[in-house]
Amino acid sequence: MEKQWYVVNTYSGHENKVKEKLEMRAESMNMEDYIYRVIVPEQKEVEIKDGVTKEKVKKMFPGYILVEMVMTDEAWYVVRNTPGVTGFIGSSGKGAKPTPLQPYEVDKILNNMGMSRIDVDNELEVGVKVKIISGPFNGMYGKVEEVDIPNQKVNLSVDLFGQETSVEVELNQIASAKRIVLGNPETVPAGNYGKQVLTKLGVWEQVEPNVVYAKDVKAVTASISQGAGDAGFIYKTDAIAAGDAVQISAVTPADSHDPVIYPIGIIKKYDNALAKDFYQYVMSPEGQKVLEKYGFSTSK
Repeated sequence: MEKQWYVVNTYSGHENKVKEKLEMRAESMNMEDYIYRVIVPEQKEVEIKDGVTKEKVKKMFPGYILVEMVMTDEAWYVVRNTPGVTGFIGSSGKGAKPTPLQPYEVDKILNNMGMSRIDVDNELEVGVKVKIISGPFNGMYGKVEEVDIPNQKVNLSVDLFGQETSVEVELNQIASAKRIVLGNPETVPAGNYGKQVLTKLGVWEQVEPNVVYAKDVKAVTASISQGAGDAGFIYKTDAIAAGDAVQISAVTPADSHDPVIYPIGIIKKYDNALAKDFYQYVMSPEGQKVLEKYGFSTSK
């Protein structure tokens, strides 16, 4: 599960109080990894009266606040039972989970406030390396040089044709992960491969403070699916098996880590007809198709 934005209904005129209470509840109930940002949509308006210009802050949607959260049962309960909250918008009631806002809807609201869906204060700093996920530089990595919040842009230093070049992209064209879940590299092979990938990208030292270690790949998968982490490294086969619980954002290049090899052979003690039949089936075109279906490469 990933964090998304939801619209929460409050008593009109109590928006800021609800925001404060919800933030306090999230902190006191240790839900800060599920309830991220609470925003009262506001915009500044200029009013001219009797020749005097005044700037006023006006609620964009009186009686509503925006909450960025991972919609677990516990997080839903914390928000729904905050004093002043009357419900979620987009819910059919009876405990049904609400529908999140679409990214373009969130961008429109936050951009009017000079904000971004990216938590700039916590996720973007000069020197941080980020991935560009859309536009002409899609798939490339760049180092943050400058963040322009009012114009929703960020200047990045990227490697173009062997030279460090400064480019400007929109904030919504980059991805940033606050918490990365990784199997312990000392004991979990997948964790070791993940560390190798990050090291080859030149970002290991930078992201290591944000890494949370898990005991095995299953624990990493569970952490991501439950929203306890923003990203993680697991085998493609485990990601496919997890179905909609996780989203594959990228597949690491084969040359970014040691080869992941699953050898097959017949143990001498069990060298019998059944073992040979199984071996022949796995190595047959039909068996290879089964392996490919579940994410394994079958090159011999």
